[in-house]
Amino acid sequence: MAKKPTISNISSGYASTTTLNSNFTALRDGFDNTLSRDGSTPNSMAADIDMNSNDILNVQSLDVQGLTIGGTSVFPNTAAISTTYATQTHTGDGTTTTFAMGYNPAIKANVDAHIDGVYQNIDTFSISGTNLTFSEAPPLNSKIEIKVPVNVTSLTNTDPAQIVYNQGGTGAQDRTLTSKLQDTVSVKDFGAAGDGVADDTVAIQAAIDAASRIYFPEGTYKITDQSGGYGLLVNAANKHLVGAGLEVASLAYTSSAINRPCIKVTASDVHVQGLRIDGTANATKTTQTRANCNGITFEDVSECSIRNCQVTGGHYGIHFDNTTTNPDNNNHNIVEGCIVRNLQSTGIIISRGQYTLVQGNNAEDCKSDGFKFSEGSQRNRILGNTSRSNGRDGFDVYDGFIDTILDGNLAEDNDLQGFEIKGTYDGTYSAGDYVARESIISNNIAVSNGLGGTYDGFAIISVRNTNITGNSSIGNTGSGFSLNTVLGCIFSSNSASRNMQHGFDMVVSVSRLLAVGCYAVDNSWVDGTTQNGTYHGFTIASGCTVQFTGCHAINGTTTGKKGGQGYGFYWEAVSTGSRLLGCYTLDNVTDGVGGVSGFAADNGIFNTTDNGTFRGIQFADDAMTKLEVANASFNEMAIVDGVTAPATVSGKAFIYVDTADGDLKVKFGDGTVKTLATDT
Repeated sequence: MAKKPTISNISSGYASTTTLNSNFTALRDGFDNTLSRDGSTPNSMAADIDMNSNDILNVQSLDVQGLTIGGTSVFPNTAAISTTYATQTHTGDGTTTTFAMGYNPAIKANVDAHIDGVYQNIDTFSISGTNLTFSEAPPLNSKIEIKVPVNVTSLTNTDPAQIVYNQGGTGAQDRTLTSKLQDTVSVKDFGAAGDGVADDTVAIQAAIDAASRIYFPEGTYKITDQSGGYGLLVNAANKHLVGAGLEVASLAYTSSAINRPCIKVTASDVHVQGLRIDGTANATKTTQTRANCNGITFEDVSECSIRNCQVTGGHYGIHFDNTTTNPDNNNHNIVEGCIVRNLQSTGIIISRGQYTLVQGNNAEDCKSDGFKFSEGSQRNRILGNTSRSNGRDGFDVYDGFIDTILDGNLAEDNDLQGFEIKGTYDGTYSAGDYVARESIISNNIAVSNGLGGTYDGFAIISVRNTNITGNSSIGNTGSGFSLNTVLGCIFSSNSASRNMQHGFDMVVSVSRLLAVGCYAVDNSWVDGTTQNGTYHGFTIASGCTVQFTGCHAINGTTTGKKGGQGYGFYWEAVSTGSRLLGCYTLDNVTDGVGGVSGFAADNGIFNTTDNGTFRGIQFADDAMTKLEVANASFNEMAIVDGVTAPATVSGKAFIYVDTADGDLKVKFGDGTVKTLATDT
C-alpha cells in the first residue's frame, strides 16, 4: 500500500507539461513507498502498519525486547544454552485458585500442571506473569505441582539452579550447577575475608553449620572466641574441613582464656585436613601467663581424623579427650602427618582412648611432653613419630598401656626421658599394680635426652607381659634403659651406647625377665681422658631375677672421650635366680662380671667371658665358700687358698685349704677332719 500522493490540477495549456510532470513524480514516489510481497526493492518498512489500531509487523527479522500477542507476552526465540524446569508445589485449601509458578512461562503451552498427580489441560487455567489461575479451586489438601521450562541463554547473572551439569561418564546423571558446586563449600561463600584482619569467625561458623565439606582457600582467617568457650564448633557428624595446605591456609586464633580450642569437635565422623592453626608461639618454652588456645580438641568422639595439619603456639596442640571413664567414647580416631610446635603444654595428647592411630607426626619445642597417652589408653598404634626438643618427655605413657604397639618412633634432645612408660600415675608403683601390659615396644630410638638433668632414654615402670625389642638408646644423660617393677617381659635385641650412666639398669622388682641379645657399649660416658668405671653395662639390683642370654657388655673406646663401664654385669646386692648364658664381656674398666660380696652364690654364670677370659662355669665372687657339681666333670678345679674351717654339715664333706696351716683338708659330715696334703 502506497502513501497518498499530492496531485495538482492542470489549469492552462501553456503550463500543463510542468504540472503533469510534477504529478507523475508524486505518483512514482507513492508507488516507491509500497510494500513488495516478493521482497524486491524498495521494501523498507521503518514503522508498523496501523490498521484501525491493529499493528502489522514485518517479522522476517525481529529485534524487540518483548512481544505481546493476544494479551500474552511471548519471548524472543533465542538459542538456549540449556533447559531445565522451575517447579513449584502447593497444597490446595479448597478455595484458592491462583498459585505462583516461580517463573514466567510466556504462554500456557509451556506450563505443565498436575493436581494429585493428574495432568490438567491448558483449558482449565489461565496465566498472568508468574501466576497461574485455575478455573476451579483445587480440592482441600490436594497436591499441586506446576512445572515451567527455563531456557538459559547466557551465563551472566544466571541462577545456577537453572543450569544442567552432567559429568559425562557412563551412567552419569544430570544435576543442577547449584548441586554440583555445593559438593564443596568455600568459607568465602559465606563472607570470610581471609586477610588476617577481618574477624572471620561468624562466616566460617556459618559455613560449617551449612555444609558437609568446607574448603579453606589460601589465606589467613582471624578467629576469636565464641560464647561457648571455643573459636569454631563442629557439632554435627560427617563434616570435612579441608584447607588449601598448611603452608597457605591458616587460622589465626588468640583466645581470651587458657585452654580454649580454636576448633572444638563434639561429633563423630569429622575430618580435618591441610590447615594450620596459629596461636601465640612459645619458642623459648617459658611459662606464659595465658596459654591462649588449644589447637583442636576432639571431645568424646569416634571415627574422626586430623591429617597433614600444623598447630603452632597455644596450650595443647591436638587433643583427643574423653570426659568419661569409658574408652568407647574416644574410639577409632586418627592423627597422621601433623606438626605441633612451640606449645605451652603437650603437643599431641590422647586421653582414655582406644584403637587410635597416631602415625608420622612431629612434635617439637613444646614446654611439656611431645606426645602423651594417658589414663587407660589402650589398643592404640603409635608408629613412626618424632618428638624433639620438648620441655619434658618425648613420649609419656602413663596409667594404662594395654595391647598397644609403640614402634619406630624417635625421641631426641628432650629435657626429661625420651620414652617414659609407666603403668600407674604420679609415681605410685605398687608391686601388684601392672596396668601397662600385653604390648609391643619395638624399634624406637632415644638420642641425647635428659638435657634438663639426669634422665633415661627409656624409663619402663610397672609393666608386665610386654615384648620390648629392637630399641636403641644413645647418649642420654641417665641410663639407656631403666626397668622398675617389670614382670614377665621379653627384652630382646635392645642396645645402649654412650649413655652417661648404666646401659641397662634393673632398678627394683625386675623378675622373670628374659634378656636376649642386648648390647651395652661405652656407657658411663664422660668428656674426659680417663675411663671412670662409675656405672656399668648391666646393673642388677636386689630382688631382680633375669636370665641374660647372648648379651654383650664391652668398652669400645680407649682414647679420647671415654666410656667407662666399670663392670659388664654388676649385682648391686645379694639376690638369687639370675643367670648369664653365653654372654660376652670385654675391656670393661673393672671387670666383666662382679658385684657385692656373696652375689654369685645363688646365680649362675655359664659359658661367659669375663672381660675376654673364657670361663666354662664361673662364679666370680671371691667370697664364694663352696661349689657343688652334680654329674659333671672338668679338667681343673681351683680352690681359694686359706679359708676358715667350714662348719659341720651332716651328709656333706667340704674340701678346703685351711688358713691355719695352709694344708689341703676335707671335713666330713660328722665333723672329722682329714689332711689330704700339706703345703710343705
